[in-house]
Amino acid sequence: MLYDPKNKTLIETNVTGEISDAQLAKLASAIGGKTAQGEPIEMVAVVFIMPGHGEKNLPAMKRFGLECRAFGEDGVERVLNKGTRTQVVSARPEGPLLPLLREESWPHLASAVHRRLLSGPIAAGPWVTYGWDGPTTVARMAPQDQGERTLEEIDREARANLLARKPKITYRRIGDHTVILSEEYGAEMILVPDIMREVAQQLGTEMMAVGVPTEHGFFTTAALDPAKVDVMIRWARDEFDKAHKRRVSPIPFLVDARGELVGLVASSPPGMTEDSAPPGKPWWKFW
Repeated sequence: MLYDPKNKTLIETNVTGEISDAQLAKLASAIGGKTAQGEPIEMVAVVFIMPGHGEKNLPAMKRFGLECRAFGEDGVERVLNKGTRTQVVSARPEGPLLPLLREESWPHLASAVHRRLLSGPIAAGPWVTYGWDGPTTVARMAPQDQGERTLEEIDREARANLLARKPKITYRRIGDHTVILSEEYGAEMILVPDIMREVAQQLGTEMMAVGVPTEHGFFTTAALDPAKVDVMIRWARDEFDKAHKRRVSPIPFLVDARGELVGLVASSPPGMTEDSAPPGKPWWKFW
């Protein structure tokens, strides 16, 4: 592999067009680390030499946060996906500790203090990681930074700092059925029951479907309206797949009137329709 010292980027060249998830995960795990010579790696790029190979692998490249470069029929190299850049710092910046949501396939769990967003019998869904919010970057909390603190203590501090950002939140309504929340850490606001209770009150519902496909915010609607939830499911999947920024979940979450996360909202089982569902019951399933 080549190393670009100007952009602090590790570059892998691919000729065959075949690259497995295991190979992509290994490449992605180098982001935030250093080369054998001690040079910082802030991003990893894969260059597909043959036309069409970059487009074929683009969804996987997005999933692992890698920069995707590809040559076209005209022989010109283009960037199809910018990838994730993680600045390597020698000391953590000053700033409040905050939670950051990461998609399920995020490849850097070994280098970060983390927990599942949802606990329960099904080990699925995104992760909660933690970092210090500095002026120009978020310094990831690594396992060695945890010290004697428990994960519960870290999580409690991070949530308190998140709640302190409440004055920065902006809300937008679409009719009487959808509330949009926006803020730099808007996706993470789903972790704060006080805020989620207020959203539920705005909607006048006891149960919400909350779509959080990417960072910076979420959409929410009443979970007991099958038509609106179906739209939410389709929208979240589409936004997640085409995102060029930090992704969270392609599946909406279920939040109750207490503001507590209680599961994921999935599509209805095969053969189930709104007409065939039990009377008065939602026809999708909750995890």
